[in-house]
Amino acid sequence: MLSATSYAGPAGSCVIDYVMEVPGRGGAIYSARMHCSGSQPEAKTIANLIIRPGNDGQISLGPTFESLVAHRRCPAAEPPK
Repeated sequence: MLSATSYAGPAGSCVIDYVMEVPGRGGAIYSARMHCSGSQPEAKTIANLIIRPGNDGQISLGPTFESLVAHRRCPAAEPPK
């Protein structure tokens, strides 16, 4: 789950500190810097999330360019699976 202020994913529950936008070949690429809490609340970590929009509702996400994984937005008429 990704929102303007938070992200929940493999790194745990995260609060977004800031987002940078840089130009890319196919359009803007975004990098979010976050503070995340994993399974132990006292063990907070800093994480990065690269967000690269694609075509037809696709988006690629990952901590590095080498690890980006493509995702597709669910149509509004269908519930998420």
